[in-house]
Amino acid sequence: MGDLRTLTRRGAPRAIATLAAVAGLMAAAWLPASASARFTDHEANISVRVAHHFWHHLAPSVVEDCTVVGGREGIVTHFTNAHVEDNRVSGTSLRGLTLTEMSMAMVEGNEVTDALGVGIFCGDYSECEIDDNSVHGIRPDRASGDTTRMGVGILAHYNAKAVLGDNEVSDSPGGTRAVLGAEISRSD
Repeated sequence: MGDLRTLTRRGAPRAIATLAAVAGLMAAAWLPASASARFTDHEANISVRVAHHFWHHLAPSVVEDCTVVGGREGIVTHFTNAHVEDNRVSGTSLRGLTLTEMSMAMVEGNEVTDALGVGIFCGDYSECEIDDNSVHGIRPDRASGDTTRMGVGILAHYNAKAVLGDNEVSDSPGGTRAVLGAEISRSD
């Protein structure tokens, strides 16, 4: 029957660095946390610019031709320069595609169907170019009480910048939204 999920990564040094970062985050998740930090919006904007400066010139990680059925989130990027293209995601219970934590992402040619809450999520200071995607049947999550999860096809959240091209969003009562300082613009 073949493999339903395929992950293609371009650039061995980036793959090794990413694996090391993931291993570090997983280890940190098991350690007791005793410190916290708060940043002003100004400090956060500076952090985003610095983070993008360090890796925007690297070849992007590529997630392509994956099929994901079920689970909480279909495909997720965190703090990554990524191309998410030609994937099929359905039946998720939180979000279909999630691009967050200062990701720079090109999202194109994906099909997201029957997700609960949000189809495509661009959040937390991420910069997303979202074009030629098909988002259908995103269902409201009434039990959550969260107004941003009411069947939103494409959501820009918390100071993210989303540039939308020719996407098809249908049967998703929340349509396309920007909240909490996020911006949506249209490509020419």
